[in-house]
Amino acid sequence: MTKLDGSALPDPADEFTRSWPLDMIAPLDSQTPGGPLLDHWSDLAVADLPGPVQRVALGHPASWTAICDALLEPKVVADACDAFVEGVRRRLAGRYSDRVAAISLSRAGLVSDEVPTLERLGREWKITRERVRQLERKVGREATAVLDHRASLRLVLGAQMALNRGTPLVVDTLVRADAARARAIELAVRAIGLPQPSVPFSAWTATDAQARGLEALVEAMPRLLPTARSFAELAAEAATAFPHLEAVLDLDATLRLLADRLDIGPALDGRFTFGYSATHQRVAGKVVTYLQRRGVPIAPMELARVVRG
Repeated sequence: MTKLDGSALPDPADEFTRSWPLDMIAPLDSQTPGGPLLDHWSDLAVADLPGPVQRVALGHPASWTAICDALLEPKVVADACDAFVEGVRRRLAGRYSDRVAAISLSRAGLVSDEVPTLERLGREWKITRERVRQLERKVGREATAVLDHRASLRLVLGAQMALNRGTPLVVDTLVRADAARARAIELAVRAIGLPQPSVPFSAWTATDAQARGLEALVEAMPRLLPTARSFAELAAEAATAFPHLEAVLDLDATLRLLADRLDIGPALDGRFTFGYSATHQRVAGKVVTYLQRRGVPIAPMELARVVRG
């Protein structure tokens, strides 16, 4: 059916299926983890999901894992970040003005990868640097207001934590090489109030217990590394040092995350240590230099001796 202007009328059957609650089409069981998304599963309907995710939810069979996977598709994540920033802009414009909204979002780093200076914004808006400072508003209040449990970015964050239970959230698992959207996610997790552990990199956890566990693990890393020659051994050392840590953190996934963020890896003797990337580059440089100077094949053991030397 069509309207008089030629546009299609809503399909009643489609509208009805979009109103179905998620726990009806993808029920959770007693073994399903909780978290920011799954704790609200019964309060959410298909219509609350982004369009591409709705199609997955109405597929057969539907499952909470398939819906969460769809929420983490790069296009869905990007659109969720953009919708979040637009929601903040609308609230700022409604409270103040379009100019205040634009300046505040720019200064928060939510518009471009590079955060503009006061001078640059002054030139763009043909006002003084001091006037830019006067117009700028903090965006935390508006961010909190637009992040109810149906907000698409909140659904994305909840999906990430549901599928990676016990693993700290870091921004570049959701967006890479996109500084503005990364800042949008950082603003969102702060607005939601997820615990942020005191560690040497930006990370958030689902619970305070996970935050404390991550802090303890990072602090203990210097004494855990020297005896480990693999992630399995490192996980065993951590489990021995902290008997209850595995109940709150996925040790293997968390240790691999720490290895990436703290530059941990095997040294030449096989034991894990800090400064892995420098060791890796140094060894690669030795191998390349040595092979360039040789005109004949080299035995593996001789090459090993050169690397160790």
